[in-house]
Amino acid sequence: MGKIFVNPEDVRDDSFELTRKLLETGFIPTIVYASMRGGSNVANPMSEYFKYLGLEVRYGTVIVSSYLKEWIRKKKVNIEGWTPPLSDIEPNEKIVIAEDMFDTGKTISAIVNEILSETKVKRDQIRIVVRDYKFFTYKKQQPKIKPDLYAVKYIINSPPKKVWIHYDSHELVGLKKKKIIKHYGPDVAKSIELDISKIKKSCDKKTYEKVKSRLLEQGFNI
Repeated sequence: MGKIFVNPEDVRDDSFELTRKLLETGFIPTIVYASMRGGSNVANPMSEYFKYLGLEVRYGTVIVSSYLKEWIRKKKVNIEGWTPPLSDIEPNEKIVIAEDMFDTGKTISAIVNEILSETKVKRDQIRIVVRDYKFFTYKKQQPKIKPDLYAVKYIINSPPKKVWIHYDSHELVGLKKKKIIKHYGPDVAKSIELDISKIKKSCDKKTYEKVKSRLLEQGFNI
């Protein structure tokens, strides 16, 4: 299957629809935590929808890192911080965790487990809302946690059938110059193709060589 490119308008529109569906279940959150970075693409439209209806729903963030680079995960999910902190969360809060992608479930599980361990909020007071949901049919052990709401589900039936969702709102990693031109346009490619001579003058040699090597590797002329 390889890479699937998703444009920002689809993520926005699906996020509005997911918010509508959430409200129609009768669940009105008191706070939405966006898993940074990708979760903000879902949480921002959700927040706007709540404002539009006059609902006072707080916007929070949780900084999480689980990937080293494309396809390669860290051994452990790192949660670096919450805003507002979990110490501010009251026992009666209703929480939404917003994320762009549900893959193995490890990131979401880590987030939910920390909420449960650091607050008096119960599991039925938490909802998980994601735009894209990967479901691996061949795995004997499925994640205990699953999305409550999702927009697109990808059924993956065998290990070699990798699927990488690339969000055209911001992602560059994994794209060579030709792909950037194809999906973002020549103007974006031009804006990335920096003047390497200025980097050479202003940065240390190690940084200069790293940037130069990286641009050449991605097909840029410098």
